[in-house]
Amino acid sequence: MLKAWYYRLKTCNFAAMNKVKLLLGLIGLVFLANCSNEFDLVAEAEDIPVVYGLISRADTAHYIRIERAFVDPEISALEIAQRPDSLYYPNLGVRIERVNNTSESWTLTRVDGADEGYPRQSGVFANEPNWLYKFKLAPGEELVGGETYRLIIDRGDNFPAITAEAVIVSDIRISQPVTVKPQNWVYGDDINASNADISWRFQPDARFFDLKIRINIDRINLDDPDNPEDLSLIWTVTKNIKTDGDSRGERFRIPSVGLYQYIGSQLTAESNVEYDFKSYDYIIEGGGQELLDYINIGQANTGITSSQIVSNFTNLSEGLGVFSSRNSVSFDGFDLNSQSLDSLRRGVFTGDLKFR
Repeated sequence: MLKAWYYRLKTCNFAAMNKVKLLLGLIGLVFLANCSNEFDLVAEAEDIPVVYGLISRADTAHYIRIERAFVDPEISALEIAQRPDSLYYPNLGVRIERVNNTSESWTLTRVDGADEGYPRQSGVFANEPNWLYKFKLAPGEELVGGETYRLIIDRGDNFPAITAEAVIVSDIRISQPVTVKPQNWVYGDDINASNADISWRFQPDARFFDLKIRINIDRINLDDPDNPEDLSLIWTVTKNIKTDGDSRGERFRIPSVGLYQYIGSQLTAESNVEYDFKSYDYIIEGGGQELLDYINIGQANTGITSSQIVSNFTNLSEGLGVFSSRNSVSFDGFDLNSQSLDSLRRGVFTGDLKFR
């Protein structure tokens, strides 16, 4: 299944952001064209492919978003954005193949993301239908870590095929902590004290990592204490830990106080509500080179001393977007030791939440 990720396909912020920039720019071009009797800046309608896809060994079903940023000299860009027939290609042939063994290939099927559990958020662009292209591995099949896979999009009408390649991120292994046991998150007088380091091993096809902790808590309404509400809070401890391409391991030290600060920022003290801390899980998410390039370019050229112009990254043969790989691993079921639970109940950040 498709998992939560910093670049979630369900919202497709990457594609939406680039398309908004493009469409707003086009509004300006149309305005300028209307002010001139000398020439037309946009001579005829054209479309620009916009593709977003992250595939992973950890998933059994994979989804690719394929749309177009449609340019029309006669119609407002904002109006076009609400027209599904302008956002989506009517007929596409989409497949993915393993470059070193093209007999391993998959033809993608168009599906509505809403039916797959991935509704599109409301905004500038039409959210219904939410067309995605899907392939699912058969039992026994798997994407091979370290291997290159090619996306091929056939638009027909004698257009050249759109292609992109990505190296599959291999499996990641958490090496520390070694066993599940109650952990010490006490910060006491030394607010900079840290819990035990977390370490993980990987292959060089993983180029950056996000570290997250999933915190599992019961919210108990005292008017109905037998039916607690399960809460799952995702604390993004740090993002974009970059590797040098040669390393095989990373280690990160998590400030203990951060756990209590995060929980305190996410929960609200209520007179008839108590909380019960159940467990927490470590999550490591890794991304490929193409995704790292997109992040780096997105962060470049911004700031008061820059040109304020951000390049649009793409690894497609035509158009905008990114086709890359990701992977993730979790180590579940950790508890807090007695001292840490006492800090949760009585500490300055969470003491008013009435933890049991």
